[in-house]
Amino acid sequence: MIQSPFGKLSRNAKYISDSLRWRLFGSDSQSVYFYTIHKCASALFAGYVLPNALGLKHVHYARKIYRGRQASELRFEPTGHVYGPIRVSADRQSPVYDRFVKHVVEPEFIADKKAVFLVRDPRDILVSAYYSFGFNHKLGQGTERKREMLAARSQLRDLTVDQYALANAEFFRSSFDRIAALNQSCEQSVILKYEELIDDFEGFIKKLEPYIQLKPSVIRHLHNVSRPKQKPQHAHRRSGQPSDFRSQLEPETIKAVNLALGKVLADFGFEPAYRSVA
Repeated sequence: MIQSPFGKLSRNAKYISDSLRWRLFGSDSQSVYFYTIHKCASALFAGYVLPNALGLKHVHYARKIYRGRQASELRFEPTGHVYGPIRVSADRQSPVYDRFVKHVVEPEFIADKKAVFLVRDPRDILVSAYYSFGFNHKLGQGTERKREMLAARSQLRDLTVDQYALANAEFFRSSFDRIAALNQSCEQSVILKYEELIDDFEGFIKKLEPYIQLKPSVIRHLHNVSRPKQKPQHAHRRSGQPSDFRSQLEPETIKAVNLALGKVLADFGFEPAYRSVA
């Protein structure tokens, strides 16, 4: 319990007081940059975790894609904010990347800042991306954006999940290389894994806390909503269980993808990188 001129306040009252304090006076906590890759539960962090960070105002960085502003034009506050999700896997050939992502994925930008990097086994990313972008992903706002996404979806559906994995392994390898370079350049950073969120939730939160603090109720809800589904409701929806790729890809595809991603798998601790597949 916390003493106040009005008697004892509950723990929840303290959090309300902290929130009010930020609105009135701001926060002197160092700002945090949240980097990730598509299909790493980034939507969950964008919609729930980052907005509930204690003492930090969430700037939903991804939403600014459609507001026509250059990343270099944005004001990045040194304190009191959490910026994200910044998805380094944005298509480098698209105007979105040049306008929105390129500026903040340079090692010089992040060197003196505080950053969280959320990653996932790239083999599971490949499978999840295929089903999401090909079948389940919500269409963007605006006629032009919807047309682009429908065209991309039509092309993707002409591929099997194995063909997609083989064609895109190199692209996601380069995204992990970008994460590794940013992490190496950053003075204060942590790499979190989706697999830790699922299999070692307490350890995941302990690694997150020096960067982003959450109320106990938020932590409990995060645990509940992040549990993998035992039985996906739709054939194109994945369970979210780690290593789901082993049941989705053909053995020969896994061997080829393991070879293409070998260094990434080893560097990020996704083992065994070269496990034999019967």
